[in-house]
Parts: sequence; C-alpha cells; structure tokens
Amino acid sequence: MHGRRPSDIDSDSGRSRKCIILVIISPHTSRRSLGNSECGISESSPPGQPFHPINVLLHRRYRCTTQLRPTTPRSIMADEKHPLEEPPSYDDASAPLVPPAEKSNAGPQAPLRRGPGPPRPLDLPALNELRGKRVILASASPRRRQLLAQIGLSDLDIVPCTLPENQDKSLAPFEYVLLTAENKARHIYQTEIDNPAKGEPRLVLAADTVVSTHLGQILEKPRNERDHMTMLKTLRDLNNGWHKVFTAVVAMAPLESAVDPGYAMETHVEETAVKFDGSVTDELLLSYVKTREGADKAGGYGIQGLGSILVEKIDGTFDNVVGLPLRATLQLIEKVMVDPDVPAEVDNVL
Repeated sequence: MHGRRPSDIDSDSGRSRKCIILVIISPHTSRRSLGNSECGISESSPPGQPFHPINVLLHRRYRCTTQLRPTTPRSIMADEKHPLEEPPSYDDASAPLVPPAEKSNAGPQAPLRRGPGPPRPLDLPALNELRGKRVILASASPRRRQLLAQIGLSDLDIVPCTLPENQDKSLAPFEYVLLTAENKARHIYQTEIDNPAKGEPRLVLAADTVVSTHLGQILEKPRNERDHMTMLKTLRDLNNGWHKVFTAVVAMAPLESAVDPGYAMETHVEETAVKFDGSVTDELLLSYVKTREGADKAGGYGIQGLGSILVEKIDGTFDNVVGLPLRATLQLIEKVMVDPDVPAEVDNVL
C-alpha cells in the first residue's frame, strides 16, 4: 500500500477522504467481479494492452472513496467470540417478549436466573404412585439419598437401621451383603409398619455395600487410621490393584390385597470391578487417610470424591461403587409396586 499524505487524513471531521489501494487480483478473478466491486474498480486495462490480471496488478491503481463514521474500539472488535451483550440463556428464550415501550416503564427488572432449571421428575407409574406417600430409606448415607433424588424420590423418611453388621465373614461377598441388606429392610419394615404418628410406609428401601479382594476377603468401613491405611495398601498391592465392590438393594412394600396380606420384597446384588493405580505412593495413601473422606465408606475410599485419585479404571456401574446402583433400584421399585391382584396380561385391557 502506498503512503498517505497528511492532508488525506481527517479523523475528527467524519468527512470523506481518499486513499490509494493496491489490489492484488487472482488469475481466477473475472472482469465482471472487478467491475461490480464496491469501490467502483474499472474493467479497462492499460491503453494498448489486453485485459489480464497481471497487467492490472502491474499498471492499475484503484481509487476508493468511502464515508468514514466515528467508531469505538469495542464495536470494531465485536464478533461472535466477543459479543457486545451477553448471549441469552434458556430462560431468556422461553420468556415472553416485552415491547420496548413496556420495558422502559416496567421499573427495575429482577436479575435473570442463568442456566436451565432442574429436570422434571420421571413420569413412571411406580414413581407417580409414591408421590406424597411415605417412602423410607433405611440408611443414613447421604450418597444414597442424593442418588434417589435423581429419579424423583427426594422426600424420603430417613430411618437408619441400628442392627450390628456382624454377619459371618466366611460367607461369600455376594451372600454377605444380601443378607445384611435384607435384615436391615425387615427390621425397619416391622418397626415402622404400625407407626401411629407417621403411618404405614408405602415403600422401604435398604442397601449395603462391601468391598472384596480377589481372595474373597470382605472389607467394610475402617475401624481406625491404622486399619484404614492397611486396607488401602491391600487394595493397591493385591491382584494388580483389582478388587470388587458389591451392593445389595432390597425393596419392600405392603400388599394391599385382603386375600393375601403381608409384604412384597424384591432384591438385587450388583458387582463392579475396580482397579487401583499401582503408582499411588504410600505418602499419597496416608495423605488421603488423613482427609477422613473414606472413614465412613466400605473399602475406605469414596470414588465420587477425592478417592478418585486412587482409581485407575472400573468395569461396571459407577453408582454401584458410590453405594446404590440406580438403574437396578428403579427396576426393583417398579416390580414391588405392581398390584398382585391385577394379572400382567390384562393390564392394558379396557
């Protein structure tokens, strides 16, 4: 580009000015596209020479006159990555449009809540039946409570079971965890079925989780800091870091049949394989123990929290390691809530 004379520049007046522009034209540029440019570029070539882009490049200068408007650096830089205003949220898109006149007279506006709201609850017959009913969770685990809230069971009656977990450790992990969960569910059901203050529960859920080594050694919650450290070293060092997490879930509901009173029970045991990272040092294990995050958890670690730094990978469902296989729990609820007086094959008969 050629240099500009000081007389050509008038940034404050906003008047038109002239600039000399040297245009580089591709060999593929047509004469018509040159003639239609905004700067009024002539199609003619130098006198006595045929039109050719090279000739134009070497011999032609094009004078472009444009009206300059005062601009601010902010408006010049505005683009999709740097918009002048914040992009609208989902709430903005769903809100009714207000005419500008009404907006100006509406007074101060309340701040908009950014981001989408919570999802709607699942619309399933079994869950709809439980809404407004007494649902007992026989566990004090906040993690199980949070998982059940994801499927819409947020208004739970938390009734922890106080029975000692002293089953025979010679049992297989699968049997041990199922027996423990069944005992919890039965105990709470019998205690609360005739509760005059709260009324009969519509559903009782109980669960238990244990961690097992590849040799079948059952690991529950650590008893103290030394036991905690030993437990984590065992999980890291044995079987190349691989171990298993078992969670048993029990769902109980009273039968509303006058012919066969009692309760219905459904059970499920889920298994997930977890591999500890073999490069985890004793120093890191001890540092994790001192956080006390895993002090109340089977196996001594919480995969949903800081304990994830100890884990290399898993084979199975993640929420089972957290303490409640959610998909299986929902299936148990749907089974136990089925009315036994209505045969399955006539459910859809009008």
